[in-house]
Amino acid sequence: MRITLVCATLGPGGAERVMALMANHWADGGHDVFLATFNSDARSHYALSKKVVLIPIGLNSNSPTIAHAIANSLWRVSKLRATLSSTAPDIVISFIETANVRVLASLLGSGIPVIVSERTNPSVYRPGVAWDLLRYILYPSAARVVVQTDRVRDYFPRRVRQLCRVIQNPVLQPLAFRKNEKDNNGGVKRILALGRLSDEKGHDLLIQAFAKVCSRHPQWILEIVGEGPARPSLEACRRSLGVDETVHLRGLTETPFDELNRADLFILPSRFEGFPNALCEAMAAGVPVISFDCPNGPREIIRDNVDGILVPPQDVNALAGAMDRLMSNPEERARLALRAPEILDRFGIEHIMKKWEETISEVAPGFSPMVQETR
Repeated sequence: MRITLVCATLGPGGAERVMALMANHWADGGHDVFLATFNSDARSHYALSKKVVLIPIGLNSNSPTIAHAIANSLWRVSKLRATLSSTAPDIVISFIETANVRVLASLLGSGIPVIVSERTNPSVYRPGVAWDLLRYILYPSAARVVVQTDRVRDYFPRRVRQLCRVIQNPVLQPLAFRKNEKDNNGGVKRILALGRLSDEKGHDLLIQAFAKVCSRHPQWILEIVGEGPARPSLEACRRSLGVDETVHLRGLTETPFDELNRADLFILPSRFEGFPNALCEAMAAGVPVISFDCPNGPREIIRDNVDGILVPPQDVNALAGAMDRLMSNPEERARLALRAPEILDRFGIEHIMKKWEETISEVAPGFSPMVQETR
């Protein structure tokens, strides 16, 4: 089976991580796998199997006028169709709404089945009026539409819902177990948040909540790992709240599980999500977690007060209260941490890849999950 995966970029995002996992899984299983990216950079932020063929299409170009924009759009569709067709795919899988629209438009009438995957919450995140309209027009032409939660599926009109399949993100088994808490961090207690520094990730809300409780817990620090456009406003926020010394903006990391292995508490303060990889990875690593019950994802991941804590969306006081409770109670942290890795039973990679393979088999009947290597 020849499988072509398409994503706009191959940077450090959640969609790119999942595509890399999928590409490696199928390539190592003997399928011919192509990973196409819209940019001209042939490097992936995530490790790829040597069996995956990486294709940088190079669709980026400036559009200084409306005429240029129209011409460039037609050129992109034509180039994308030619590139994807050249891989002779049995199935094309595209991630993220803007890439999905372009792939569907480029392959109209080609006879190539296309599965598109929504990676965020379309009822909250809107890429723009034009993209919304194109998605409404083109999604019914997809072979299947993969979403991550039932709530996202219910956002779409009936003709699209009939094509939807709910498939969550796969969660990897950590490479190493966490250290005993009493030996961790040399006595310093560490709250960790992982994610892009942008408004939807809600790190400003987390800093505000931490500022409310940190004076009662002088051994605790907050570390936010990630980078993005909100860095200046977050720096100003911690300055204004007087927590410069205990709130650290650490930048990007190549080793998220190393960060999690040193964490005593993980917090997801997002205003909205698709299906947060970082939260899943924290639980898989055996870290106690707190999350806003934001749309979408945390409620599908955390079993409240069983393997994590959910608090009302954007409620800084409720978040501060939950933090204070766990920071004060190592036994409660240990209880949640013990159950957290059970997430692997629900969202482990073999379980999730089986769902993808069942979906592919619905539209490409000749698909076999694992084939013998013949090359």
